[in-house]
Amino acid sequence: MMAAMFEEFDALTFDCYGTLIDWRGGSRASLAMLASLSGAELDPLIDNRTRLDFEMIQGHYRPYPEILAETLRSAAERQGLDPSQTELEAFARSMAAWPPFVDSPRALKALAEKFRLAILSNAQKETLEASAKLLGATFEHLISAEELKSYKPARAHFDEATQRLDLPPERILHVAQSLDHDIRPAEKLGWKTVWINRDEEPQPGDVHPLMVVESLAEFVQRLG
Repeated sequence: MMAAMFEEFDALTFDCYGTLIDWRGGSRASLAMLASLSGAELDPLIDNRTRLDFEMIQGHYRPYPEILAETLRSAAERQGLDPSQTELEAFARSMAAWPPFVDSPRALKALAEKFRLAILSNAQKETLEASAKLLGATFEHLISAEELKSYKPARAHFDEATQRLDLPPERILHVAQSLDHDIRPAEKLGWKTVWINRDEEPQPGDVHPLMVVESLAEFVQRLG
């Protein structure tokens, strides 16, 4: 019955960072290498930078490396730290090397046997292409904010996906970790979703994914 529920979909679209790529782990490893952040409380730093990031992407478009650098500077200042411009730029560049979650490559390979795959990401095009190589899967489309000059949760990524895949929204399933960047905006547009709840958060009452799982591997297993 569970597998039959998903037979109506031809394509899966994914968020990349936090869903397929280990956003927090990659951030943490990169920040730990910056000399000016020695002794910093990294988890609060990451949380603050992420909140600032979400606020900034809803303003006018700026290249994502600039946003990464500026939000890190602001988050670090809250702990009395002052990373250099060189360090800020190094952190922004490091995103392309952040590792996949351990389950992502094998799960994507299995899903590619049943569905067309695409990524909708707020990253730069070059960064996203590097991450796709690390994932080792064949994606039909990589849709970046750089190309659209727009960031999720705005609708441009979702509209672009329907055009490139040449499918109506009801034939596309969006798979993502972030409620604010992905699940809520996708559902608002009438898309069906799967929530990859890697942090085991309680499900809010305003989202209605077809499935909630703790990993991509669990999603594949439950598809059968």
